[in-house]
Amino acid sequence: MFVVTGPSGAGKGTLIQLVVPRFPELAAAVSATTRALRPGEQDGVDYHFLSRQDFDARIEAGEFLEWVDYVGNRYGTLNSEIDRLRAEFESELLSLPRLPAEDEPLLTSLVISPSGVFTATLTDSTPCLLIFSTPLRAAEYARIHAGSLQLSYMSSTPKEFVQMLGDLRSRGNIQSFALDVCPHCMTFTVLNTNSLLTPADVLKIWAIHKSGELARESVYFASAQAAARRGDFQEAKEVALEAIQHVTTDSARLHLLLGKMALSLKEKQVFGEAQAFLEFLRATPSARELLAAAETGDIRY
Repeated sequence: MFVVTGPSGAGKGTLIQLVVPRFPELAAAVSATTRALRPGEQDGVDYHFLSRQDFDARIEAGEFLEWVDYVGNRYGTLNSEIDRLRAEFESELLSLPRLPAEDEPLLTSLVISPSGVFTATLTDSTPCLLIFSTPLRAAEYARIHAGSLQLSYMSSTPKEFVQMLGDLRSRGNIQSFALDVCPHCMTFTVLNTNSLLTPADVLKIWAIHKSGELARESVYFASAQAAARRGDFQEAKEVALEAIQHVTTDSARLHLLLGKMALSLKEKQVFGEAQAFLEFLRATPSARELLAAAETGDIRY
């Protein structure tokens, strides 16, 4: 969630109108207010216009995420507005054609021969099953944390994952799992498996996770691109690398941007790595664009 704040007339609305259309993963929450409707404004579009009595009643009912008094009026963000936006993101990811099928491989786990699964140990000393949304992410985690262990990769459909959780839970040794643990900072959310999950639950967890990932990738990309366009290539490179390490290794546009910055900084190794990733991701248009920039010297951000 991003909060845009500033005094009256600072251009908050203009900023939102310029930014949101550029990033389909973002949407603007509509605030509520007790001030009067102005000419040209629409209820539910510019603000949710409420009476003071209605606004105060909603405060008492705990319906506001936040609210404030400002110049004699009240402004705030309704919890229902945040729920609406979250539902829109999830709906986009869970709608055709983006909705994965329940029998389509979706998750990857690391397996230790002959019959164990690779886990992380939580602060209470209990094991947590590690699941990844792509084999590439699983491989990156294993490279950094598996040491000399001989691991194999197992792809699971939502149905198969539910069955695996049930088997592990029945043995009593694993009661939680985490999706896409960052191997560099080990930051992750733990999900309890005590309640029985369905394949539809797994798809929803995946959609929530991916919607957050898409939003963060967009923010990092925009920041790196802006730095590159103003000629601060070193900063742009660092932002792009941080996004690739901590957010997603699967973004072709991040690797393309990193490759172009490597050309500007004359860093052959970084350029080669960016080019290799684009080929691995089979991002042919991005790979061609990077090669053309290298051959012609015409580097556009």
